[in-house]
Amino acid sequence: MQAFLAPVSELMGKIGEVEGKYRGKDHVNHLKTVSEGVQALGWVCVEPTPAPFVKETIGSSEFWSNKILKDYKGKDEGHINWVKGFNGFLKALVPYIQANHTTGLAWNTLGGRTVAAAAPVVQSAGGAQKAFEDLIEEFINPFVQHSDKIGGDVAAQAKLFKEAVVKSAQLIGTASKTKKPSEDAMQAFLAPVSELMGKIGEVEGKYRGKDHVNHLKTVSEGVQALGWVCVEPTPAPFVKETIGSSEFWSNKILSAYKGKDETHVSWVQAFNGFLKALPPYIVSYHTTGLTWSK
Repeated sequence: MQAFLAPVSELMGKIGEVEGKYRGKDHVNHLKTVSEGVQALGWVCVEPTPAPFVKETIGSSEFWSNKILKDYKGKDEGHINWVKGFNGFLKALVPYIQANHTTGLAWNTLGGRTVAAAAPVVQSAGGAQKAFEDLIEEFINPFVQHSDKIGGDVAAQAKLFKEAVVKSAQLIGTASKTKKPSEDAMQAFLAPVSELMGKIGEVEGKYRGKDHVNHLKTVSEGVQALGWVCVEPTPAPFVKETIGSSEFWSNKILSAYKGKDETHVSWVQAFNGFLKALPPYIVSYHTTGLTWSK
């Protein structure tokens, strides 16, 4: 699987690098549109809900493409057509996936058995679960406490996020003791976390208030980072990409509450702290993908 996904994963990383290194002003929205939208190609390793995963990334990409439409509508149709072409592809992905890869990338079978993927190789997996649980203790527990003070949907979403992270820790522990399963079995293996990721997005999607929309957006974008468990061979760069989308919303919270209500500032620091701690953790224990027993 590592070699199978490598060409696309490497190009996704390079696309993000182009946007990250850009220092101009004229085309920042174009580059953001593509660097956010390219995450949709990660559907090939998302189970059991690849189509909803793509829908989530479309929203992040359209935030930037809408700025292009606003700037160029009635002035330069070249940019308008650029947006239509890119957005058209992203939106067409969803029905395509629903029709051909409903619960995940469809694999050919031999003798009624799905061909198993090769396990990624990582030098050391010792203590991987414990190290991940330490991140929960350091960042997620305070995050939930701050969320409880804010209350409402923020608190409810935070509890779902902690549950997803705890299940991720359990998943890491199980993987370290078992051989990598077939693609069919992988679906059931990832289901508990995938389902919670969906519920977290639903909390944000159903919210009709104004006070905490940025909090809910921060988490619904940030939870995509937990998808690293099915990304090979570059899970750490994948997480770094999702951090930018989440920070866009958390920066709005800092702007609104800094010097006024430190609970919200601490909330951001705890959540962002967890996301930023993930890449070095992954590099240490799961360099090219979730580590399985040999």
